[in-house]
Amino acid sequence: MGFFVRDLHKQITEMYKQQSNQQKPMTIYRGQVVSSDEFDKLRKSKGGLISFNYFLSTSTNIDISKQFARSSPENKLNPVLFEIYIDPKISSVPFASIDSISVFEGENEILFSMHTIFRIVKVQDIQDEYLLVNLHLTDENDPALMKLTDHFRKEIGDGDSLE
Repeated sequence: MGFFVRDLHKQITEMYKQQSNQQKPMTIYRGQVVSSDEFDKLRKSKGGLISFNYFLSTSTNIDISKQFARSSPENKLNPVLFEIYIDPKISSVPFASIDSISVFEGENEILFSMHTIFRIVKVQDIQDEYLLVNLHLTDENDPALMKLTDHFRKEIGDGDSLE
């Protein structure tokens, strides 16, 4: 499994290098369902940081993302729509448009590498349909992110497990 993760991270990084000069700032979306605990934490986290500890699939198409947010038959799960602002010029986080290699046509998919960190800018309920969470992709020079990174380096060491 580790080889797959490393290889996918490298592919995203290569695609990012190829695409970053062509990309402009944009807004992308991710719809998903979360537990009630996670839902409540998101509501209270404005201004904080959030990390997705997996490869993050997003779309430029809000309607597709809304479908994913509403896709759970379980009443215990809550729909969330993440609206994510990214600016390739200020970010060093690898992400890439994978339309040309995706199995799912028309999803306009953008894939982020693991452990991407975002700042929670705004959280709002949208007419009892879903929770809308506005995120901005963090820059490695973000003061809160630098403080958090320094803390983790002291706690667990300074290795890069994906390289």
